[in-house]
Amino acid sequence: NPSLRWAFQPVIDDDLIARKPLDAWNSELWNKVPIMTGYNSNEGTYYVDKKMSDPAQFRDFWRSLLPELSSADLDTIDRLYPDPSSDSSSPYVETRTGYGLGSQYKRIEAAYGHYAYVAPVRQTAQFASSQGVPVYLYNWAFPKTVVGRANHGENMAYETFDSAITRVSESQKELSGTLHAYVTSFITKGD
Repeated sequence: NPSLRWAFQPVIDDDLIARKPLDAWNSELWNKVPIMTGYNSNEGTYYVDKKMSDPAQFRDFWRSLLPELSSADLDTIDRLYPDPSSDSSSPYVETRTGYGLGSQYKRIEAAYGHYAYVAPVRQTAQFASSQGVPVYLYNWAFPKTVVGRANHGENMAYETFDSAITRVSESQKELSGTLHAYVTSFITKGD
C-alpha cells in the first residue's frame, strides 16, 4: 500500500516469499499447515505517545501514518474509538493517575494496537480457517505493568518458561508452564 508508512513489510524475494501475503491468501497458493497466532491485549503501548492529550493529535497520528486516508476514513476511526475528552462513556477514559499519561493515551494505544497487530492476526486466522486449515488463536491479556499492561512481546518470556518469570512466584511459574505447554504441543504435534 503506497500510503503505508511502516518499515516492517514482507520482502518479496521470489524464493521464500513469492508474492504479497494478501495475494497468496486470495489465490489459495500458500503452504497450508496448522497456524498458531495471537496478539496481546495492549499491543500498541510501545509505539504511541504516552503523553497524547489533544484529540487533534489522535487524528494527526493517523493522517501521518496513512496519508491517503480521507476525512471520512478519519471520521470512522474517531467513531470507532470515541474521544474520551468529549464522551465520558468512552471505554478510553484514562483512569491511571500518577504515571504521566495523557488523556488520549488509552485511546491511541488501543486503536494502533488493533490496526497494527490485532486486525492482521485475526485476518490471518480468518483467511486460513476459511481455507480449511486448523488455526489456534490466542489473546495474551496478563498485565505485566500498570502502564504497558499486556503489551507487545510480553508473552514471550512465558512461552519459553524463562526463569526470570518462573522464579517470581508459583502462580507465575504455573502460568508460564501452561502457555509453554500449549506452544510446545503446537510445535511438536500441530495442535
